[in-house]
Amino acid sequence: MPMLSFNLSRRPACWLSLILILSAANSAKADPIQTYVALGDNLAFGQTTIPPQPSYGDQGYVHLLANALGANNNGIVPNVINLAIPGEMSSSYFTADNSNGFRSAGAQANLNYGGDTSLAQRNILAGVIAAEHAAGRVISTVSFALGAEDFAALQRTSAFQGATLSQQEAMINQLVASLKTNYTTALTQIRGALPDAKVLLPSYYNPYGYLGSGNTQNVLTGYFVNSQLQLVQSLSQQFNAGAVDLATPFVGHELQLTNVGSGNPLPNAQGYAAIASQVIAVAEAPEPASLSLFAIGAAAAAGWRLGRRRVA
Repeated sequence: MPMLSFNLSRRPACWLSLILILSAANSAKADPIQTYVALGDNLAFGQTTIPPQPSYGDQGYVHLLANALGANNNGIVPNVINLAIPGEMSSSYFTADNSNGFRSAGAQANLNYGGDTSLAQRNILAGVIAAEHAAGRVISTVSFALGAEDFAALQRTSAFQGATLSQQEAMINQLVASLKTNYTTALTQIRGALPDAKVLLPSYYNPYGYLGSGNTQNVLTGYFVNSQLQLVQSLSQQFNAGAVDLATPFVGHELQLTNVGSGNPLPNAQGYAAIASQVIAVAEAPEPASLSLFAIGAAAAAGWRLGRRRVA
């Protein structure tokens, strides 16, 4: 009886085929009913007017990102749950403290809260996660950004207004340190409950850049924006999240992308489109696991080609 022989050099090709088959199978089994949860303040809510107009928040960059996510999911746009509150601070995210005078109006504007200003984003998020799981939906994407209102509140204090520029920068450093603590607490909850979700951490932009380097408002806002960007970039590594640089596209285009020239620093439609472009680019970037899969497949293919050369 002739002995059976196996060409071991062909095994890498089998591995590559198996990897591709399993990848396709996982894609086929993916639940098409997905949910995108937005957390944050004015920008996440999509606010363009002062005061904010009542809405469920399916607007601004959140709406554009949801459409992009749908385009990558066979045209099925995810269920959007926007819990962002205009006027929200990183502390009131946990406590629903309305003492700063702006959050209450913001909570009333977000129709997802039913007019109840005593509800905290952190607590509502926990309920949303449980409800979506019970409904068989997967929260596949979460965006989280806070801090601009913390900075605005600091600017309104007499201590900040009476300080020198170097003292004000030191106060901003202290604010960012506090912001890091709140971010860490929030992201720990998000990652603990949603270990597989794509988490996006947008930064902020400086609407006052057009005023020039001699303007204090421009200098201080730019200092905060850069500090907050560095914060989310560092936390993105710790929490396997995607940091989104929103500052860059606004540089030199503040008057075109916002209505700051008429006293409204919020983005206009063009501004939200610029923000969405940045967020979508990060959201569509390959996951580390996908890159690893690609590398394994490439290595297997290379091994198969090497085996072919050896037996030729």
